Amino acid sequence: MASPFQYLNEEDAVREQANQWLARFAPLVMDDAAPYELELIHKRIKTVSELRERAPVLAEKLSHLTQPEDLELSDTLRQATSQLGSIDTDLRKQLSRVAPGDPLGKVDIGDLQERLAERQAQQEVGVTQSDLVPAVLELETSPSNWAAAVGMGGFGLAWTAFTTFHCIMMVGGMVRAFGWVGLALLAFYSLFFFVGFGMLYGALNSICTESIRLEGRTLHIKRKLRNWIRTKTYHLAPDTKASVGSPQGDGAVLEKNSVPVMAINLTDDRGKGISFGPATTREHKEKMAHQINEYLSIYG
Repeated sequence: MASPFQYLNEEDAVREQANQWLARFAPLVMDDAAPYELELIHKRIKTVSELRERAPVLAEKLSHLTQPEDLELSDTLRQATSQLGSIDTDLRKQLSRVAPGDPLGKVDIGDLQERLAERQAQQEVGVTQSDLVPAVLELETSPSNWAAAVGMGGFGLAWTAFTTFHCIMMVGGMVRAFGWVGLALLAFYSLFFFVGFGMLYGALNSICTESIRLEGRTLHIKRKLRNWIRTKTYHLAPDTKASVGSPQGDGAVLEKNSVPVMAINLTDDRGKGISFGPATTREHKEKMAHQINEYLSIYG
């Protein structure tokens, strides 16, 4: 027969397990930032599955506890468990938008039926999908964002100016003390200059208007500031699809205060990430990603 002390320890263990369960559940409903990234959505779907499997066992154990706070804990667990189904459905629908065709995704039957009805109506009047998608897709992907440019540019300028002053003083002192060997300290300061120039580059991109031109699997990204125009050309990977998530490649400089700015992502034929469209709304990003994927399905 178990001692009273062992019994109390077992009760504490149940309470701890219930609190751990709720700690894993809480981000699913309290995280205001929508989980755009494919990896995060997959992780949350897995979490929901694990929580659903564990919930009945915990509920049974909590029902045997008699302390007043145990009733609140049990009731919270019951309410949370009742929401797992709707959370799972929402995550799978979001997955189907971020990564169309993913086996874990859940198709919105209403949207699918509406699209099928549209295609049937188009076929009845002799219009094909290729007639609706232009041979060359051109989109205005991002307006200029002066607020972000001023904030990032000002901080980047201050960072670079301070680093330059500090570098001159320190390297100069080291050269006087140890000779030309002191120049080796420049390798250390190069890290700080890299960060500063990255912020200035991000600020420059923020004040430019951005547009893309897609011809087959050749993507042109144009950034324009008055009469200054810069165009980059990429050849897309054969199986790439547009998705909304954290910037890849050059777009990574758009991160601010460690909070990633969402962008439209593609992959080129060398496996390098391509990002664009950071300064638009979530809905507009998803709409453009859908347009790009429709275009690639026909002309890519």
